[in-house]
Amino acid sequence: MIYINQVLQYTADSQRIRIIEIEQSYVYVVNIDTTSAMPKRELYSHLELELNQGDLLIVTDPFARAIPDSELTVIQKNKRDEDWETVEKYLLPNMNELLKKQGREAKIREISEQSGLGKTKVKKITQPVLAAWHE
Repeated sequence: MIYINQVLQYTADSQRIRIIEIEQSYVYVVNIDTTSAMPKRELYSHLELELNQGDLLIVTDPFARAIPDSELTVIQKNKRDEDWETVEKYLLPNMNELLKKQGREAKIREISEQSGLGKTKVKKITQPVLAAWHE
């Protein structure tokens, strides 16, 4: 069984992916070993087959950690809060468009224009949100 937010690793090249959404017979995944990965759509049955054959393994989430506010600087807290405001206002309402490759760039450009943030900043905020996305 494959679950949302689960981390899997390919045995051939050690690439790690996170399951960010499951939609009928498709799974949206993000490569967690790159800084600018965007979701890819894969067949659920294909990933299940790779798991059953041992080509893909379930691994521990390398990013699972919580940092108490008391350990963050004021600058880190402000950056987090500003980024979260962008997530709530621009990303969450547009998740369906951001998950799909076709039209993603146009949606990022639109969000960039609406928010006043550069496209690179929008992508930088979008990637971890997509990696952790689940409804």
